[in-house]
Amino acid sequence: MRKFSLIVLIVLFFTTLLSVDHLASGFTYRPYLAKLYWLKGKWSRVNAGIEHIETWRVVKDSLLEGESYYTKSNSKPATDKLMIRWERGELFFYKQSAESSKIVRYKNILLTESLAVFENRENDYPNKITYRRIDTRSYQVIYDNNENTNQRKYSFKLVSKR
Repeated sequence: MRKFSLIVLIVLFFTTLLSVDHLASGFTYRPYLAKLYWLKGKWSRVNAGIEHIETWRVVKDSLLEGESYYTKSNSKPATDKLMIRWERGELFFYKQSAESSKIVRYKNILLTESLAVFENRENDYPNKITYRRIDTRSYQVIYDNNENTNQRKYSFKLVSKR
């Protein structure tokens, strides 16, 4: 009976080791879209009398949709379409400029509770877009192009319009 118990313990021990090893080697970084729900709402900034507005809404647990536009009066001009989407186990940011029908896709390379960095090295400008939460009422957007010799960086802060 002791021999049987010992064999069972040894089998359980090795089975557990194999399971843990399998889990550890199969683990991949999976950002969750809920970490970006702080974007939800209407945000703005005013510069030289022109208001920049960015709005975000949660469509479903795998999709955030937004738009970005500039306005001098109450009329709504051409709008950039924005989307953050969880697809096939990865997080992507899509931007379609108002001037072009071209949609540019950026892959998430870093995501925390207050920071999201998306990158597309093949895009001319920007090839990196960062959303950084400052507090519950504001966040910063950084457009960056640090891959080429003509380095450009543009940053702005948006404040909640609640």
